[in-house]
Amino acid sequence: MNYPFITTIDQFKQACDEARRQPVVGLDTEFVWTKTYYPQLGLIQLGWDSDHCFLLDPIAVTDTTPLAELLADDNVLKVFHEASSDLPILMRWCNHATTPRRIADTRIAAGFAGLTASLSLAKLILKQLHVVLTKTETRTNWLQRPLTPAQLEYAGEDVTHLPALFASLEALMKEHGNDGFFTEEMAKYEQPSFYEEVPPMDYWQRVSRPAFLKFTHQDYAILQQLAAWREELGRAKNITRNRIVPDRLLAFAAVKHPYTAEEAGELDGMRNTPAMRYAKNVAEIVANSMHIPKEQWPRLFIPTVDQRLLRQCSERIQALAMKRAEARHIDPILMVTRKEADSLVVHAINRDDLSSNPLMRGWRHELLTPTIEAVCADFARLRRK
Repeated sequence: MNYPFITTIDQFKQACDEARRQPVVGLDTEFVWTKTYYPQLGLIQLGWDSDHCFLLDPIAVTDTTPLAELLADDNVLKVFHEASSDLPILMRWCNHATTPRRIADTRIAAGFAGLTASLSLAKLILKQLHVVLTKTETRTNWLQRPLTPAQLEYAGEDVTHLPALFASLEALMKEHGNDGFFTEEMAKYEQPSFYEEVPPMDYWQRVSRPAFLKFTHQDYAILQQLAAWREELGRAKNITRNRIVPDRLLAFAAVKHPYTAEEAGELDGMRNTPAMRYAKNVAEIVANSMHIPKEQWPRLFIPTVDQRLLRQCSERIQALAMKRAEARHIDPILMVTRKEADSLVVHAINRDDLSSNPLMRGWRHELLTPTIEAVCADFARLRRK
C-alpha cells in the first residue's frame, strides 16, 4: 500500500483537517532513542482506515499547529497503542502548545476488556481483528532519508487498524461494565501534569545505587546535587544520562567524596570511560555539597516497617486487588503495582494521609471499598510504639 508521505505544511494541514472531520482516528509514532536524552521523532502516522492513512515527516515539517489542534479537538477520539509513550513525544514536538483531549489507549483498553494489558499491538490486532501484521521493520533507523517503501508500509499498517481495534475492545469493556473505569483512566492524559518532567532536584530518588554502598544523610544530599547537575546537562545537551555519568558512578562519588578530578578519576569504573571528561565537575559538586546546611538536605523516606512485615502486608493488598480485578475481568496489573502497595502499607502503619495513593482514589477505590479501609486500619494497629 502506498501511503501519502507528507513533507509540506500545506499537505500536513490538509491531512489534519480531514482527520478532524472523522469521529475516530488512529495515531502512532516512530522514533529513535539511543544516544539522546529525548527520543528523536522520525515519523508520525495518522489514519482511520486502509484508504486513509498519512505519514508525516516531522523532520521536514516544522509547523506543528495542525497536529496540536487535532490533539486538542474534543470532537475526535484519538486512538493510540501505548499512549504513555507516544503522547509525551508528540507534546514535546508540538512545544506543549496544547493539552490533548479524548485519548484512547488500546493497550489499557485490552486490560479492561477481559484481556491482558501486556499484549503487543500486533498480537492484539491478530486476536481481535484476525489480521496479521508484517513486523519486518521493528528495528530500523527512522531518521534516515529517504525512508524505504518497506518502512513506510510497516509504519502505515499499524495505525489503519487502531480505530477498528478500539471499537472491538470498547464493546468488550461495555460488556464487562468497565468502560467507565477506562474513561477515568484515560483522563490522566488530559492533565498538563502528566507531561511535566521530573524536577532535577528530585531525580536523585531514581538513581540506582549498589546495595553494598552505605549512604549517610549527607551522602544523599551530595547525590541530590550530582543527579540534578546530570539531569540539567542531559536536557540542555540532549544526551543520555549514561553518556554523562552512569548511576553507579554517581552513587560512588556521593559516598566516596572525591575532592579533585584525579580522585574522581580513580572511582571504580570511571577511568577510560566517557565519564572521565566530567571528573572535574563531579569533584567540584561533591566539594560544594559538603557545605550544604543540614536543614537543606533532602527529606528521606525511611520506612518504619521491617522488610518481612512490609512484604507480608503488601502481598495482602496485592491479593485483595487481584481478587477484585479478576472478578471484573480487569488485568490485575492495571489495579496495583508493588510500589503502590508498599507505599500504602507504610503510610497506613505510620497513620499518614492515604488519599494520594492510587488505591484510595477513583475506580480502584470503588472496587476495593470497603475492604481496603479495614485492611489499612489493621495495618495502623501494627505501628511501632
